[in-house]
Amino acid sequence: MSFPSSSSSTDPTRTIVHVFRFLQLLCEGHVLKIQRVLLAQPLWHGQVNLVEATTTFLLEVHSRMTSPNLTILKQLFDTVTEFCQGPCLDAQECVANYKFISAVNELLVVVPPTTGNADAVARVRLLKGSVVIALLSLIEGRTDAIIHDRLVTELNFDTIKDNLVQVHAYFLAQYDGTYDGNSACSTDAYLTMGFNLHILMQHLKQHQPQLAQTVQPKVGRLGQEMADSDDLHKFFQDKCGRVEILWRRLDADDNSDDRTHDLVHMYFPVHPICFCLTERSKARLKATINTDGGGTSKLADFFSRMPTLLHEMEYHSQLLQRRLITRLAVHTTSLRKLSFVLALALNGVVLMTFRALDSDTDPVVDIRSYVLPAFPDDGDSEIHAVLRILGTCQVILCSILFVLYAVHTAPPLVMDRWYQRKKLQLLQHKRPLRAVVASHVAIENRFPTADTRHDHHK
Repeated sequence: MSFPSSSSSTDPTRTIVHVFRFLQLLCEGHVLKIQRVLLAQPLWHGQVNLVEATTTFLLEVHSRMTSPNLTILKQLFDTVTEFCQGPCLDAQECVANYKFISAVNELLVVVPPTTGNADAVARVRLLKGSVVIALLSLIEGRTDAIIHDRLVTELNFDTIKDNLVQVHAYFLAQYDGTYDGNSACSTDAYLTMGFNLHILMQHLKQHQPQLAQTVQPKVGRLGQEMADSDDLHKFFQDKCGRVEILWRRLDADDNSDDRTHDLVHMYFPVHPICFCLTERSKARLKATINTDGGGTSKLADFFSRMPTLLHEMEYHSQLLQRRLITRLAVHTTSLRKLSFVLALALNGVVLMTFRALDSDTDPVVDIRSYVLPAFPDDGDSEIHAVLRILGTCQVILCSILFVLYAVHTAPPLVMDRWYQRKKLQLLQHKRPLRAVVASHVAIENRFPTADTRHDHHK
């Protein structure tokens, strides 16, 4: 931890930030005993509830949105987040009161200026991100509905929906609506705030399903043309994943060994690179993964394949930057079908129009006697023109398919084979070492050395 210099010690803003940063670091490891000490100190004469004091100071500062206060407020919410994460149920209940939630509503409604200081816009967005993370920390690991009910009662859902609309509009403008394979989206703090808002809504809807219609995003009232609410909701829904885990924790009231297991839903934004895994690779992974030893062997086999899968996702994410190849790759199946139809048409035209007079002559166009008797005598030129057009289209399609295979499909297959060969070489390298060690042990057991005989005699 770096201590402030003498020049910065006179700045009250930096001093306040350092104090609450220190409190944040005390809870960084989420040690429940340390978090409870901040709530109460039984061995001290004058007990101080530092969690309540931090929240009270936050309520006094949030009404003045000056530049120094933005820095202080962000640090305060980061500190409150560490107080509650772990989870520390006592700290969560201490923070989640109606005054704190009202302050959250006031901060979320703040709209950064659209023109002017870009730094102010970024700082307001970072502050909102810390506010949303603090809200998520209030319900982390809770299986009751106490705090969920408080949030549902006190939160301003219109403000939350407006923030979702703003984030989605920012995403469309900043990234042209491209999420899959765009690694920059994973490090965008403002977009992450939108995902966290969506995750918060999912947790609240689990406890009160009637909120499903209330929390649906709608077109913003900002005077701008926003995307349709269904598309907005679908974007966050499709780009978020969910897992179910058994949450194991000690009882909040004592330190006994009695542990409870609760099924908890965990939501998270899926990394953009994960959408670059092809359907063929997914099907191959599901079909070939080891399931003989239960969940343990399946998980071990899955992690052993991660280098290949990661390389494939990284490679396809780079291909997504080339829009022409990406669009053609999406329609690969249609191109194959079209190529097959053209091949059938070419063969059909040849079979129906070309005839050989005898076994020693080359086939010539003979359409009058077989297909169209009334066809003009010079119809062979039209037939040749049709064949040239169909043949040219077939050559173009086959060339495109070959290029797509060489660029889109072949490199991951080659790399997969390379990883398998490397893995096999490592296994073959370990076997001789094991054989040498085993033979050495056998020789020592059969012909012990002087030291070994002396130890055995003892």
